[in-house]
Amino acid sequence: MRIPQVGAVRAVLAHWSVSKSAVTVVLPTGTGKTETMLALLVMAAIPRLFVIVPTDQLRSQVAGKFLGLGKLKETGCLAPGALLPTVVALTRAPKTLEGMNRLLGSAQVVVATMSVVAELSEDMQAAVSEWASHLFVDEAHHIGAKTWRVFKQRFDQRPVLQFTATPYRNDGKRVDGKHIYSYPLRQAQLDGLFKPVNYIPVMGLDRADADDLIIGQVLAKLREDRAKNRPHLAMARVETIEDAKALHAKYVARAGEEFNPQLTHSKMGAGARWEALRKLRSGEASIIVCVNMLGEGFDLPELKIAALHDKHKSEAITLQFVGRFTRTRTDLGDATVIANIAMDDVNERLKALYVEDADWNHLLNVVGFRKTFDAKRREDIITGLLAPPESFHVENLQPRMSTIVYRTTCGEWDTSDIENAIGPRATIADGPSINPDERLLILVTRDEEALPWTSIKFPRNVQYNLIMAHWDEEQNLLFINTSRKKDLHQPLARALAGPDVQRMGGETIFRVLSGFDRLMLSNLGLSEAQRKPVRYSMFMGVDIADQLNAYAGNRTKTLNNLFGQGFVDEERVDEDGLIQGSIRARSSMGCSIKGKIWSQSTTNNPAEWMRWCQQLGAKLLDEHITTEHILRNLIKAVALDTLPGNKTPLAVDWPEDLLFENEDKVLLLASEQVVPFHECAVELESFSSDDGVKFRVVSDTFTTAYTFTIERGIARYTRRTGPDLGLRIGKRERPLLDMFAESPPHVYLADGDMLVGASLFIVPKREDVLPFDLDRITSDSWPGVNIRKESQGPTKRADSIQRRVINSLVDGGGWDIVFDDDGAGEVADVVAMRLEDGRLKVHLFHCKYSSGPVPGARVEDLYDICGQAQKSIRWAEHLGDMLKRLHRREADRLKAGKASRYELGGQAMLIAWINKWRQLRPDFTITLVQPGYSKRQTESEHLELLAATQAYLMDTYRIAMLAWFNE
Repeated sequence: MRIPQVGAVRAVLAHWSVSKSAVTVVLPTGTGKTETMLALLVMAAIPRLFVIVPTDQLRSQVAGKFLGLGKLKETGCLAPGALLPTVVALTRAPKTLEGMNRLLGSAQVVVATMSVVAELSEDMQAAVSEWASHLFVDEAHHIGAKTWRVFKQRFDQRPVLQFTATPYRNDGKRVDGKHIYSYPLRQAQLDGLFKPVNYIPVMGLDRADADDLIIGQVLAKLREDRAKNRPHLAMARVETIEDAKALHAKYVARAGEEFNPQLTHSKMGAGARWEALRKLRSGEASIIVCVNMLGEGFDLPELKIAALHDKHKSEAITLQFVGRFTRTRTDLGDATVIANIAMDDVNERLKALYVEDADWNHLLNVVGFRKTFDAKRREDIITGLLAPPESFHVENLQPRMSTIVYRTTCGEWDTSDIENAIGPRATIADGPSINPDERLLILVTRDEEALPWTSIKFPRNVQYNLIMAHWDEEQNLLFINTSRKKDLHQPLARALAGPDVQRMGGETIFRVLSGFDRLMLSNLGLSEAQRKPVRYSMFMGVDIADQLNAYAGNRTKTLNNLFGQGFVDEERVDEDGLIQGSIRARSSMGCSIKGKIWSQSTTNNPAEWMRWCQQLGAKLLDEHITTEHILRNLIKAVALDTLPGNKTPLAVDWPEDLLFENEDKVLLLASEQVVPFHECAVELESFSSDDGVKFRVVSDTFTTAYTFTIERGIARYTRRTGPDLGLRIGKRERPLLDMFAESPPHVYLADGDMLVGASLFIVPKREDVLPFDLDRITSDSWPGVNIRKESQGPTKRADSIQRRVINSLVDGGGWDIVFDDDGAGEVADVVAMRLEDGRLKVHLFHCKYSSGPVPGARVEDLYDICGQAQKSIRWAEHLGDMLKRLHRREADRLKAGKASRYELGGQAMLIAWINKWRQLRPDFTITLVQPGYSKRQTESEHLELLAATQAYLMDTYRIAMLAWFNE
């Protein structure tokens, strides 16, 4: 037997010697799960075995193996005269219970699909559970459905063994049951059980082009393998039956006589499908086109070429799929996977598998191992729970990230008296489940209270509540998470950590807001202590600013609670748990003086909640953090009656709700025209707001001008010129002005403040913000450049500002991609990128022509590029969207028959980054390019404008800002 088979058999037998609880064995596809089942049948002398498999095909395959005991007989592990088991392949539900019992009575092994088990009546399912001594579940990542959970529970007193190639289900949740043996993919390769996979990427401008390229590669590979006398076969996979029919026709047209392509899908008759597979197995055909048909368990080692016209969208299925093509046999060569890397509709975590020039072997192992590492970390915590929850399964819990924190002085926590600490009206409904190593407690309580609208005692209101507790020995802090929002759980804290626990509250609790930049509150609670009774008030939105002003320096007012959103540094951790720097992200946080801390986020991983608590604990124990400092740096929203007359608009941007939409689903409608969102832009027309803020929405085919005003506290948007624009998001259409009224565009102001509708968001004036450093300004005389000519255009005009920037980047070296993105919907005029050790360096160049014929110190020359820079932060927040937009804009340019936007690099490299963008750490820099502004003549108020822009970029996403001016 193979090493993983021996290891799995011994692990199972060892477990069965002490326990009958359900367990899971993880064996990669191709390492011999079925033979492991056969060995256990014999070695454990299992009298009656029920086996569940996911498909009809696998049922026939597994039943056949049991009939002959597979390799055990062939290799002499069993004597030639050893008796074979009687096997029933259950293809449908018997008509009567009596018939079911007759079948069971005749068999030692019964193999059935999940769908057939679901058809069995309650009596029949009960008969199966009474008959079977053991239950095996193959491909257990399918077992998440409620039907299977209920059926499996019938075997609670008998051994249940689950086999899977992946420790996580197709829906991302863990395969339940303790993982007693896991044989990693990397080890399978080291042990020679998997042969290398050659990955051939193709890139098409559209689906049809990609299909043609993949077919060409498949045919070339089959011919190459035939020349080496290798009997390799190819499978072409698509998502839908219609696509399969069209693709089969293409294969027939190009290789009908040579390779006899076959087609199989679920709408074909059983006979036709069988005939197609027969031709494939016999060698009469070398290509088969399918729709998710040759799935898990299909065993044909000659299938060594996989053509992924549509990629698998589940990581688990992909690992199964690729594994099947890597089984070893002496007369077969390495497997080949041919994939369309331009597809971007695959689960984000899979995309590392489809990167051009990737070592598929290594990436397959990294993807499988990384997910396994995450699953095992959660599994370690869950399986470490003594008496895990039975009714409320841990994998289904989704608590909000929240906690109450207690200081402790105990040397160890004590979980022996929990039942008496949950309150007189509560009982424990599930648990307590305790992980002593992690010092984690999980329990569910059943809380009862009298009905508030009647005096009768029964019935009563019943509510189930989740409680989690974690004691951190290093910080000497106890964290308690509860779904009962009003409960502080002091008795539970005392029971766990002793009578001298102290709940952390008061103004100390506001330390958790430390580290947030540009924190903007959405809720504020104040109480007025000198009034009798004490008056408590809750404020939201623009009302908060006035109340904070009233609170400052006023001892009669007490700050009760805050909730807001801002920008923080978040640690990046690799698959081994090692910190790999940090990235900026938006995050939310709320806290109250009673000691409660919460976020909008939820989690189904206890380890994530514990880590979040430990980070909060570090802030709470930091005596250097003051509430005054936190409040001083808040952004305040003020309601306006009219536009502020003393502020200069720099730029206007799309409503935030629109920016968060999937760009592929957003279109602008102008009369008969339908224009993709990525080909449109919103631009400021004037830096004056005397008659309202004037802006326009533009594309290559239309321009519509608007005016924004504030009248009696109401934001109004009116169309001045151009076609009336509509907005289509998915299937929903609406006038663009309706969108503006509901979700206003953002107007960036020269002093760093922002207008959103009738609300002015005021950035605190920080003492530590210095004028822009002149050393960050590069300058020269711009020889040979017309400083009033910004764009190079299709002729790549040599005397343009943009061409000078591009030449300096290409000639200077050090960049993987230099991209001309000039035009409506641009990310920047020039985008330069390079990849360094997992960090994607992105340099955006915003260019602007001079407003005068000679260089000078004109602030108008700075307004536009400062506004463009501030709008650019959206790309730091949505790196994937930025890369995809560049990809779309290049594709559109080529389809229109125009020159490529690439000055260096190409689509293949960009798509490689798109396919793994979540694994990249973005590092943005922005350079303002204005040859019409003289560095020597710089004025202090102009440096303040640059400083305000730099502060905005740094506070949000830590974006460095440079400038390139004239001498």
